[in-house]
Amino acid sequence: MRGYIYILKHESGNTVKVGCTTRDPNIRGNEYIKKYNLKRHDLYKEFPVDLQLMKKTEAEVHLILKKYLISGIANARELFACSPEIAENAVEKASAKINLTNGEKKMTKVKKVKNAESPLVIRLTQQDYQTGVVKDHNFCMVAKAVKREHNTEADVSVTRILIRDRHDKELWYRYQTPNDLREEIKSFDRQGTINPGEYTLRAVPQWMARAVTKKTGKTTKAPVKAKRRSPIRARNIRARPGPSIHI
Repeated sequence: MRGYIYILKHESGNTVKVGCTTRDPNIRGNEYIKKYNLKRHDLYKEFPVDLQLMKKTEAEVHLILKKYLISGIANARELFACSPEIAENAVEKASAKINLTNGEKKMTKVKKVKNAESPLVIRLTQQDYQTGVVKDHNFCMVAKAVKREHNTEADVSVTRILIRDRHDKELWYRYQTPNDLREEIKSFDRQGTINPGEYTLRAVPQWMARAVTKKTGKTTKAPVKAKRRSPIRARNIRARPGPSIHI
């Protein structure tokens, strides 16, 4: 079963409410707005989460946003004086942390991985860097760009990038990480300089046969056994003369 973390935002963009529910977030949000008379608030975004992890994720979000906590508005709770983008980033960071802690990384559910046959261009923006999670495969700045431009999920590493098919949720396509993007990922994880712009994910060449494990989705180079060549035996040729001895 699924639950939801939801964000209500004030029209000014300076105040948000972060809560959780097992029902439709629109219905729950409207109920909360009416109960506490939160004028000029509406639903900003909802995030589906595993029902068993919903409360933990909500608590982690509140911990991240603790410094923004406000009170005294019609006795409403869980209100924060921050932008909805900051709240959204907190939800994604909390979700990533809780999923990792509970050993439920998304890539453990991958069943099918295919090599991409054509390159894919993505554009990294300043916002991708600001909202991306450092050293996280599913929420880093590259994954953010893929989500924003192609509306799907990504699993990013330095050497390869897996992108989920939008129609077949069990199918992922494997791309090679270009050298310039590799350096960008390393710099992002070290919180160094950043270079927003276009990057081209390369299709995997046909000759690069790879094996994919069903459980983890990790790739390993397929072993190639070289054939041992038979020794060449020289026959019916003149022997090379040895050194001459003068007496």
